[in-house]
This record gives sequence, C-alpha cells and structure tokens, in this order.
Amino acid sequence: MKPSVPTYGSIIKAYACLKRVDKCWHYWEEMQGQRGLQPNEIVFGCMLDALVSNGQVEEAVELFNQAKLKPNAVVCSILIKGFSNSQQPQRAMQFWHDMRKEGMRMNTAAYNAMVDVQAKLGNMDEVLEIVKHMAEDDCKPDAITHATIAKGYAVKGDLDKAMEILRGMQQSKVPHDCIVYNTILDGCAKHKRPDLVDTILDSMKEHSILPTNFTLGILIKLYGRSKQLEKAFDALEVLPKRGKFAPNSAVWSGMMSACLQNNQPTRAMKVFQDMLAAGDVADSRMCSSLVAGLVRQRRWQEAVEVVDQVYGLSGSQRMDASVDQDTLESLLAGLAQSGLREELGTPLLERLRATGVPVSGRLMASAILTQDSRHSFPSESKKAMPWRSVSHMKR
Repeated sequence: MKPSVPTYGSIIKAYACLKRVDKCWHYWEEMQGQRGLQPNEIVFGCMLDALVSNGQVEEAVELFNQAKLKPNAVVCSILIKGFSNSQQPQRAMQFWHDMRKEGMRMNTAAYNAMVDVQAKLGNMDEVLEIVKHMAEDDCKPDAITHATIAKGYAVKGDLDKAMEILRGMQQSKVPHDCIVYNTILDGCAKHKRPDLVDTILDSMKEHSILPTNFTLGILIKLYGRSKQLEKAFDALEVLPKRGKFAPNSAVWSGMMSACLQNNQPTRAMKVFQDMLAAGDVADSRMCSSLVAGLVRQRRWQEAVEVVDQVYGLSGSQRMDASVDQDTLESLLAGLAQSGLREELGTPLLERLRATGVPVSGRLMASAILTQDSRHSFPSESKKAMPWRSVSHMKR
C-alpha cells in the first residue's frame, strides 16, 4: 500500500511536531519525485507550516514562490506567522501588499495574524492600515481583532488608548475574556502605570471577568516594582478567591522576588514556606533564585536553611529540585568572606557531600579557599592539611 496525498500531509505534519524537518523534506520529495503526486492546498500548507514552525522561514518563502498553486488565506497566514516569529514585521507588510495586488482576499483569521505581527511591536500605524482594509474584503473585526489592537496600544505605552478600545468592546458588547485585561495590565506593569490598575480590576468585576494566575502574576510584578508590597500581598489573598484558582509556581516565585526587591527577605522565606504548606512544588529555578536573592541580602542563615530544605539535609524530605552550582558557590564564598566558614560553610558542605549531592572542586574552593590562608587555616604543614590543594580536591 502506498500513501495517498492526504496521508503524506499527515506524515509531514507529524514529523514537523517532532522537529524532523529532514523527514518532512524526504516525504515531500518522495510524494512528488518518486510517486508523481501533486500536493493539494492542504498538504502544501502542511509543508509550509512544518518549515515555519521549525524556524526555516526562508525555505518556506522559496517553496511558496516555486509553487504553482494559487495562494489562499490559510497559506498566507502561515507565512505571516513565519515573518512574525522571525521578527520581520515590515516584510510581513510587504508580503500582504503583494498578495492584495494579486487579488487575494484574506479572511478574518489571516487579518488577525497580520494585526498581531505589528501589535507585538506597537506599530499602530500599520495596525490601523490593516484594519482599514478589512472592510474591503468584507471581514468584520472580531473579539480577537479588538483585543490585539488593545495589545498594540499597551505595547506602545498608550494605555489610555488601550482602555478606550476596551471600553468600546464593552459598550458594543463584543465578547471578550480575561486576555485583553491581562494585556493592558501587563502594559501598565511595563510602562509604570499603577494608577490604572484599580480601574481595570473594577471593570473586570463589573463585567464578570474572572482573574487568572496570569492576572495575579502581573499585579505582583507591578506592585513589586512600584514598592507597593502590601498591595501585592492583598492581591495574593483576594484574587485566587475571586477567580477560584490556586496560585501556581510562577505566582509564588514572583511573590518571593517582589519581597526580595523590597528588602523583605523574611517575608520571602514566609512565602516559600506558605507555598510548600499549600502543597505546591518548588522547581530548581525558583530555589536557585531564592537562595541567590538571600545571598545578595547577606541573609546567610536563611540561605543555608533553603539549601538544607531543598536537599533534605535537615531531616525533611528532599525536594525534586536543586540549587545551581553557581549559586551554591556564591553562598559558600559569601559565608567564608563573612567569617562564617566554620559555623555555616564547612558544615553545609559536609552535609551536601554526605547526602550524595555532587560537589565540584570549584564548590569546595569557594567554601575553603576564599579567605586568606593565614587566617583560614592553622599553621600546620600541607601534609597535615592535604585539602588545601585545589588539584588534590579535584582528584
């Protein structure tokens, strides 16, 4: 049995998901060169999408130019996505103009893709030009179009205009969800506009839009940057109840970062413990960030406690996480430089080794050799203290 044209499309699509572009090309060439079969529009789209999804935009454009099939809205959307992924907004505009000259009419989904390319960069002149031509193709802007336009204004920093788009959607009863609110809130965080936050949250409540973890994460980031830590904690308390969700790891991590940014390491530790008590799992990135933040604050005891907890060194169950070697080196070096080598540094290193945590020569050097040897070690000979040699430690 030999594959049919639609089957070749499915095979190409499957290998694209596996990032095996070489296999996509193999079956594309087998279909045409060995079998003499011509791809239909769907299979052609599958091959273009396989290339675009794997970062081969130029190859996709070359294949498109060589094809004899009449371009359609779906195919053009795929190439526009490729230009967007490769950060070529002007090329996307030129491609759109070229297709219009050839008489191709795009659908709403294709137009939304075009709008998104420009909105991501805040290119609002281009966005408005695209929206203007939608009517010529009898394409009515939908909820995605409006939300994407609002995103463009938010990216540009014109938050008042973004709010105007949102109010227009509300007044026209255009269906919308939390995404457009989150987009504007994210713009407030990036462009330091905390004055709009309460208005947006009140509007969400008025229109029965439930907040999400993403909403909460944005607010924590915004309040952390604007030195309004209490508001961040209030949001952590209120929004999960309103939205009926449990904070995820990104929210907990953001809350810890906000505490450290505001010189509140004790509260960062409290957040960490609250997260564990809630049954959430800390990942390696979170644990490393927390220890690094405590090191920057010179909170040596708390940093050691976190390492002990991560690796189960203090009798607790070991977490499915780790602290990266650079952060451990900074901690051990800081302990040595602060005169805490004997009290905290060396015991921590011994606990790590005793529980099978990989300890590199660099890590041992950070714990032992950072201080001047005249102050760090008794005046015995090297023979009595063989671990003074870095080369010996590496062996």
